[in-house]
Amino acid sequence: MINPNIAIADHFWWPSSDPDNEMISIIVGADPTEDIMWNTILLQASGSGNDAADISAVNVWLDNDNDAKVSPADTLIGTGTYPTDNGIAAISLSSPQLILAGTSVNVVISYTMSAAASLGSTYQFDVSGAKGMGQISGLPVGVIISPSPLLSARKIVGLPPITIGEAKKLPVGTQFMLLDKEITADFLPPTWPSPWTWFYIEEPTRASGIGVIGGLTGPLNIGDKVSLTGIATLVNSAELMISPIDILVTSGTPSVMPVGMNNKWTGGGAFGEQPGVIDNAWTSPTTPSYGLNSVGKLIRTWGTVTGYGGITLDGTNMVDVFWMDDGSALADGYLTTAGAQSLGIAVVTPNGIPASPTGYWGVTGIMRTILNPAGDVVRLLVPRDYANDMTDFTPSP
Repeated sequence: MINPNIAIADHFWWPSSDPDNEMISIIVGADPTEDIMWNTILLQASGSGNDAADISAVNVWLDNDNDAKVSPADTLIGTGTYPTDNGIAAISLSSPQLILAGTSVNVVISYTMSAAASLGSTYQFDVSGAKGMGQISGLPVGVIISPSPLLSARKIVGLPPITIGEAKKLPVGTQFMLLDKEITADFLPPTWPSPWTWFYIEEPTRASGIGVIGGLTGPLNIGDKVSLTGIATLVNSAELMISPIDILVTSGTPSVMPVGMNNKWTGGGAFGEQPGVIDNAWTSPTTPSYGLNSVGKLIRTWGTVTGYGGITLDGTNMVDVFWMDDGSALADGYLTTAGAQSLGIAVVTPNGIPASPTGYWGVTGIMRTILNPAGDVVRLLVPRDYANDMTDFTPSP
């Protein structure tokens, strides 16, 4: 019998010094009545890549430390290749394994990839069979594979991974790969009303964050890890985001905490292809922001509510906001519903909050950027929800 053992997640591969890229972890066992000499395993390939040309070797290992990784403690017991693209690798074990009745061995199967594998190509296989000889009967034994099909991880050819900060410095349209970035916000439907189609990721070190345009279906789990290939694009001429090409998610727990900062130190100057923001849109010339750029990051800031209004994200889609100010006296160039010049940071009003909040608030959210009516890049703070991201610090009367 062949059963799955330790799950190996779908993953990216890129040219590197690692010759053994793990694909599946399985348990190969004998029935309770007869010892088995296991000597062959059959793997049916699939995916968009050319298995015969792109996979230099398919290696079968005894996973002696049972960790689903190829390590010095493991023993190579067989190797083979695919004769054709999407063909079957029938690997005859160079070291056939005697499996005693009622016992099993742990096995990991790895690929050695060719550096010529094309970007974006995918690879996977199904454990389609195995052969062995009964040590009492002397006859070939049937093998039960459960579940069937028993699929390996899916491998996607990517690029050497870089950081979000490095990605922001690349020219718009340049393809890159990010590895294991943490989801900090989910604004995909149905979590967030249409037409919002973004979620946000951040470096575990909190050094930089960025939005991703679609590529997944919500709701997503804050704390999950995202790996992707994609290109950066400047959304509405204001905010640098990623248009994903291939994207993978693995489960995780939240570790990125919001960075606390006063109103003035949010936003910041230009960084790579991400424009800097304007501190005061009413001056002539406008007053730019300076310092580190926090666009795309999860932040927390505070302020007194100064007014209410609506803004457009792309010239058409309106959202309700309120402005709050901590004394920094930022001015983004909007008018409030009362006709006054806005004062402070615009905060999107999430579901559940009073329509016209008053007093002093602390807000956690994603620091976004949009264009004001004059075409200046200005701040937009987007809390993920009311219950967890907003705190009313107004003293009770």
